[in-house]
Amino acid sequence: MFTNLSDTDKAVTFSVLLLVVAALFVGSCGTQGVGEMQRESQVVDLKDVRSVGADLRMGAGELNVTGGADALMEADFAYNVADWKPDVSYEVDGDTGNLSVEQGSGQGVRLGGDARNEWDLRF
Repeated sequence: MFTNLSDTDKAVTFSVLLLVVAALFVGSCGTQGVGEMQRESQVVDLKDVRSVGADLRMGAGELNVTGGADALMEADFAYNVADWKPDVSYEVDGDTGNLSVEQGSGQGVRLGGDARNEWDLRF
């Protein structure tokens, strides 16, 4: 395909091709905007279980975990990227509970600047 081109022409062609691919890649990545600060609280009751497993998944932000809750978990969340809204679920299987707190998708967010994500979890 490039057999009749000089080394310089091949390098220029390759560079242009690389720039086009990079531009297509960057253009296909969505960005999530920083908006107004959202605040929400959630309480998860223990129910009738003997043990509980907890899975906390937070990609970026400030996480504070303390004790002293009257329920299994009392949580206050604050975030200003809509897709970072936490997903809280609690399932009971027999005498075991499974608590999951997971940050929403963070794909396409540029970290730094005004993006904020704060979790205050009390157990």
